[in-house]
Amino acid sequence: MNKPSKIAGAFVTFIYLIAFFAYQPWKSTVLGGADSSGYYAYLPAVFIHGDIETLDKCNETRREYLERGIAKTPKLENGKHLNQYTYGLAFLNLPAFVIAHTYAKISSHKADGYSPPYNFAIAFSGLLYVLVGLFFLQTFLSFFFNEKVIAITTLAIGLGTNLYFTAILQNAMAHGYLFFLVAVFISLIQKWKSSRSSKYFYWSAFILGMITLVRPNVLVVGLFPLFFAFDAVWETFKRPMQLIPALLLFILPLIPQFIYWKIITGSFITYSYGEQSFDFLHPHLLEGLTGFKNGWLVYTPIMIFSILGLVISLWKKKTGKWFGIALIAFIHVYVIYSWWCWNYINGFGSRAMVDIYPVLAIPMASFFAFLEKKKIQYPVFISILFFVLLNLFQTHQHWLKVLWSEGGTAAYYQAVFAKTELNHDILVALDCNIRQAKNLHYKISIEEENFSKDSSALGAGIFCIQPGKEFSPGIKTRIPDPGLYQKDWFRISVDANAAAYTTYFENSHLVLSINRGEEQLFWRSVRINNKIRDQYYSVHNGEINRWKTVDFFVPVKPIKLKPADDISVYAWNPGQKPVYIDNIKLEIWSRKQH
Repeated sequence: MNKPSKIAGAFVTFIYLIAFFAYQPWKSTVLGGADSSGYYAYLPAVFIHGDIETLDKCNETRREYLERGIAKTPKLENGKHLNQYTYGLAFLNLPAFVIAHTYAKISSHKADGYSPPYNFAIAFSGLLYVLVGLFFLQTFLSFFFNEKVIAITTLAIGLGTNLYFTAILQNAMAHGYLFFLVAVFISLIQKWKSSRSSKYFYWSAFILGMITLVRPNVLVVGLFPLFFAFDAVWETFKRPMQLIPALLLFILPLIPQFIYWKIITGSFITYSYGEQSFDFLHPHLLEGLTGFKNGWLVYTPIMIFSILGLVISLWKKKTGKWFGIALIAFIHVYVIYSWWCWNYINGFGSRAMVDIYPVLAIPMASFFAFLEKKKIQYPVFISILFFVLLNLFQTHQHWLKVLWSEGGTAAYYQAVFAKTELNHDILVALDCNIRQAKNLHYKISIEEENFSKDSSALGAGIFCIQPGKEFSPGIKTRIPDPGLYQKDWFRISVDANAAAYTTYFENSHLVLSINRGEEQLFWRSVRINNKIRDQYYSVHNGEINRWKTVDFFVPVKPIKLKPADDISVYAWNPGQKPVYIDNIKLEIWSRKQH
């Protein structure tokens, strides 16, 4: 490769290393998250603790470090625990584990599989696999594109997509490793096509087996040689004896997994994900691609260039290669967004799309090559620069826990854009998807509930929402003439005091509900607990044992109220931690001061 692609690769490597040591992901939850800990658990279970059938010692050891959770190991009727994750990442991380284990033994750290050296080694290993994957991607692209296009594609994929987030902050998850494996696979296929050397064919079979081991749905990339190396495939099928070694190499990495399942469950083939499943009849394609709950193109907009490149290539060239890429992309998208957790939590954007970025890099490079021929590339290059800077900054926002993409809404995304701190109104936008208006003024009070007839542990006039009393008394009213307030806003408020810390999902809620007869016309809520503070807001928690007014505004006009509509305001606590409330209010506020 000539200079431009090498410079681009070196620059991406430099940025990755700077970010890795700046964010220090090994100090957070590299081995503590459910997925990452499950992928890794095979190594300490086999080589240190000898508890592969239960993972009890592994779980006990990990809990000694920052209480970072346990692996998902459901207990079976035979008393054994099934690790729902396959051992593929553990195999890839074996060199890093050996280095970490050796270092731990000669240093002051515990050689227990979970002390700091192991966390650092696995995190750095994940980073290296992504960087090596970028190198293989460049190798593949060099067969089709010039150096300038390869360099631009490298920068776009490496710095403009959530591959960057994956490599830096989520490097113990499967997606960066799959990026590496898929990049190696397509590179081997192209070398096999060019040289007809059977060694590349056999290696590609083994790599496809590894891909299947890590995530079976990514086996769809096995269609790639049918479209990019059909002649070589056809020649091989005419000599079927060559298929036997390839089939054995494909199965080889799967054999230890079959043995593990046999030991734990008594069956060589086991579905280890329990009730988690696909619903192919109801895929979340639109939400997965364009929604604000980790939607792919919302948080990785630079990939629109890949889509444009694919559309243009299909239209202009109409060759099997481009139909193959389109088919692989469609099947992958359909499958991943049919998964029960289609928004793929614990990520930034749609992390499952990272798996096939090496394939999607091909139409992206084609689009850049098309622009180069048309001599209109510079406006797009400015767009690339913008998308790269946006991706780097939003990754930083995610690290700051300011941008929480898995639960995002359009209003929240707009409110948090370019911000480095949360506030009350941003969190309201996250909850109810309504941007909070500025410069509103009190106009009139509709009704108030002060619980004067109720009492709790804090005294008369205060109500406690808790298990058994999860819904508070509230306001039930109507507005005689809603037309008077069409340009105004409802203000819904409550004074609240949280008794204990909670998670985002355990927060209590302040609810506005509007019904027209039996029909629910409108329903919005905001979380209470995480807004009980004055600064340094958090998605999950506010302060405890202090009183704070929590409120939100809703524009009247879009609801299209009628005089007979029923309006309800109440507090709701679906969690287990008590919250004390007082003074639920429903008011009308206006932009004009009265």
